[in-house]
Amino acid sequence: MPNTELRLGRFIIAMPGGIVNMENQKKLLTGKGIFCAQEEQFYDVLYNKKVTTVFQPVISLRDGSVFGYEALSRGPAGTVFQSPSLLIEYAEKKNLMFELEYLFRHAALQAASGFAKKHRLFLNVNPNIIQSDKFKDGFTKEYLEEFCINPERIVFEITERESVHNMAH
Repeated sequence: MPNTELRLGRFIIAMPGGIVNMENQKKLLTGKGIFCAQEEQFYDVLYNKKVTTVFQPVISLRDGSVFGYEALSRGPAGTVFQSPSLLIEYAEKKNLMFELEYLFRHAALQAASGFAKKHRLFLNVNPNIIQSDKFKDGFTKEYLEEFCINPERIVFEITERESVHNMAH
């Protein structure tokens, strides 16, 4: 089967064996044999942008008011990728962390566009995407403009998972 390109905004991912088709899931093959169901689900999440964002309030210790919200992305409910840690782990394994981060960022900013004018928005950032050849300066800025969010309201958090993971290096 030929590769199919997945477009995420201005980025392109080659999809081995073609785009996931629900009727043909069992028939989808790659050069090494059967295309595993977990891999199908992962590419389906990316291709169909099946992530949702939930917001956790960040509370001011000074007065107990809501200072902002942390955006937390999830995969589709009822799937193995509902867990963000499994989704991220699989993206790292497939060397698609930048594409997943891109999808998370877009979903978070789109979902937050209604309240981010009043509160700060905390976005998790995997430090490895900054080192990626695919990293493009300004893609967050483009989203902020698209969703009319003031850049001064955005707080980037380096993900704890990656910081702890690389402590030995």
